[in-house]
Amino acid sequence: AGSGISNETLLINGVSVNLQNTRGFSIVEDKSSQEKCSVYKNNITLQSGNNTIAIKAFDKEKTISNTSENIEVQTSYIEEQKSDLYLLSIAVSNYKNKDLTLKYSVKDAISLKNIVNKKSRPLFKNIHAYELLDENSTQKKIEKAFDTIAKNIKVNDVFLLYIAGHGVSDNGLYYFLPYNINNTLSKNVEVDGISLNILKHNLAKVITNKSLILLDTCQSGAIIDNIVDDKATITRLSNDDNRNYIVASSKNQVALEGYKDHGVFTYTILDAFDYAYFGKQKELTVTNLAGYIETEVPKITQKIFHFEQIPQKHLSGNTFSIGA
Repeated sequence: AGSGISNETLLINGVSVNLQNTRGFSIVEDKSSQEKCSVYKNNITLQSGNNTIAIKAFDKEKTISNTSENIEVQTSYIEEQKSDLYLLSIAVSNYKNKDLTLKYSVKDAISLKNIVNKKSRPLFKNIHAYELLDENSTQKKIEKAFDTIAKNIKVNDVFLLYIAGHGVSDNGLYYFLPYNINNTLSKNVEVDGISLNILKHNLAKVITNKSLILLDTCQSGAIIDNIVDDKATITRLSNDDNRNYIVASSKNQVALEGYKDHGVFTYTILDAFDYAYFGKQKELTVTNLAGYIETEVPKITQKIFHFEQIPQKHLSGNTFSIGA
């Protein structure tokens, strides 16, 4: 309506692309004021085969958004080599505030890295593992790790994000609690917590069609705003993107730890690399992983803890293989 626009977002194959690392859109031509139109330019690598492109923007006050119609683009190049896998693990066991101490989060992150190095290696040319454990799990270092991965990852590479530790739902917004958090009071969480908005901002830097986000948080980490449905956290995280999400529990549940020296959710992920193959399948897909977790986590928690922990999923992205 002539007041200007904000938050211009490029969507490629349903995934929001953060253009900060490429200096964002650049205006290369201003039309006359009568047409109220500008031409934007940016260079982005597309995946081999079919691609869908759209642009979303808000008005200047960020109250109304609009998404363009999709543009279909067919590319003809062929991938001649295996893709790479990038794993970013963020986990805290020994919090600065000892009252928040957890037993297995860091061990789980290390175990996941080890099994990925073993079971994923046949599928990928290279595996790049980044770890931010305990005191290294600060917002600044997390953003730096995302920036490093964003500079190197290619559109057909695989990206895995694993997060384990405490979390809280504050005023309907989810926060992961990094090492230096003092307590779970709202004023501290809002300042020092890693919010969904921060996660979304960083995820959008990683331009790939194959992303999987795994969240294993303890009791407070499983809390989702009680005025919205069970998938509120996942919905906020995956707004405007086609990434895949699997989280440990529903909004009012604990995410239990202490099963065979692991958190139950992460133990099941590790187990899936050996057992989540069906029929003649020889590769572990995201879909099979989610199905295995949905079946095994409630079964284990009911048997051992007499409490049925229900993991949640949001599989809107491309399925792909992560193990063999």
